[in-house]
Amino acid sequence: MSAKKTLARVFSFAAAAMLVVAMALLTSCNEERVYPNEPIQLPLEKEETISYWICFDNTYMPEYQSYADHPFFKHLKEETNINIEFVVPSVDVVDISHLRDEWMNRITSGTTTDMVSHFWFVPDLEGSTIDSASEEELYYELTEYVEVQMPNFNALREQYAEIDKLTITPYQNIMYIPMVTGVEDRNQNTPAQEGLVIRKDFLDELQMDVPVTVDDWYNTLTAFKVSLGVEHPFWLGDMLLAPTCVNNAFITCYGQSYEWYINEEDGLLHYGATEEGTRQYVEMMQRWYSEGLVATGVNITRTDKLSDSVGAWGGSVTDIISLKSTDAVNANYELVAAPYPVLNEGDQIKIRNDYMPVGNREINCIYICQSYESPALAAKWIDQLFSEESYMRASYGIEGEDYTVDGDGNITFTDKIVNHPNGYLYGVNQYLYLGNMYADRDVLIDLVYSDEAIAAIETWSQATNENNIIRSTSLAFTSAEAELMSTFGNFWMTQTGELRGMITDGQGVTGTRWDAFVENMNSMGLQEQIMTYRSAWERYLNS
Repeated sequence: MSAKKTLARVFSFAAAAMLVVAMALLTSCNEERVYPNEPIQLPLEKEETISYWICFDNTYMPEYQSYADHPFFKHLKEETNINIEFVVPSVDVVDISHLRDEWMNRITSGTTTDMVSHFWFVPDLEGSTIDSASEEELYYELTEYVEVQMPNFNALREQYAEIDKLTITPYQNIMYIPMVTGVEDRNQNTPAQEGLVIRKDFLDELQMDVPVTVDDWYNTLTAFKVSLGVEHPFWLGDMLLAPTCVNNAFITCYGQSYEWYINEEDGLLHYGATEEGTRQYVEMMQRWYSEGLVATGVNITRTDKLSDSVGAWGGSVTDIISLKSTDAVNANYELVAAPYPVLNEGDQIKIRNDYMPVGNREINCIYICQSYESPALAAKWIDQLFSEESYMRASYGIEGEDYTVDGDGNITFTDKIVNHPNGYLYGVNQYLYLGNMYADRDVLIDLVYSDEAIAAIETWSQATNENNIIRSTSLAFTSAEAELMSTFGNFWMTQTGELRGMITDGQGVTGTRWDAFVENMNSMGLQEQIMTYRSAWERYLNS
């Protein structure tokens, strides 16, 4: 054998040996990364990283550039030795349509993260329900991992039936873990954080009371316009017909919502867009709009609110706390909360447009991608979000830094929270940032809010959420139901355009125009969709 062939053979054996060693090392690394579905003990001996695609908006939180900066997640990393690599898509809070495309691009390019939280969308699936994501090898079906790795979450499922209802699909699968909040008082009338806000100094100048009935509101807004020269007595903004906005508190005086609600008379699920109450609401708003009492278009800004050009709007408790006369054009500037309007004094409103459900499958939930090799580890980390320690940190912050507890268990926030150096409210600094984590939803009211803010909440909370439903996105559908709904038209786009036109185009609501609108909605399959949703709703209630 020639020296050249001998040398080549030596190199060949050496290369093969090196390949075996490299493969062994790679296998060893993979074995360390892959956790079987056996009870995992935390903290891990060796740090692991899990990537997580989730939206983040620091508009109110300039001091935090990512979730990883927040003390909540810093402590969670220390306790678990699991590093979460947050992958944040670009977010436009007005237009989020690009998010579906961004996530679909990751799916098609094979660059999905280990976990994902959707933001008002679900990915395009070949199958008809979210259960299809398992067959299409996109997301794991999680039942076995929940049973073994998630004792904290399972304890909540046993304690609160609604969490279990949101978790189990009609096919008895667990496709995602909902991030839940407010479960402690879910069956009661939860305090309202949003409602109608009106200029009290304008009312005082006119010697008028806070409006209660729809007629009161008409007289008040007319006086703002005629007597005080207010340019926009009531600001409806761009979300003129968005069903969950407090702009539309006026529609509830007719006993209904703009979309899904429980009808008081028959106890059934209804879709309100084509009902008589909506017609009356549109007629009322068209009259007010034609008389210059309401404005619609762009959304209201802080500068607008502090000017003398706007008299009332759909606002929040943050307005009551943060908008002060020292920042306003008018030194007499003062705000007050107004109750949900009623047709007749003494009527009870049972639908609140600020109502927030415990959770749903399109937002505030976590899916585990099948591209990730250790779903058991991801499930274990998610379970830590439901621990008592995480509950306290999501609700109150870090003990000793953000709050203290006395011998009787009373919690008091420290100056760091109450008097934040940058002037942030606690609700912005902690609660809003962490979103719908498992947390105490009423902590702001109990421990932080001013007397004026508490009075506003009490005023808005006169309206109950008895006839609200969980968000329609929380309902789970069978394959047959989902396939049927795929044949329906886009009701929301159609009704929003048509009804907005009736209010603003000057032609009003004629009988033939309204009838044509209702006929068009029905031709798109509205009645069939109502029956489909009723079936899903009944299944939800009885599950």
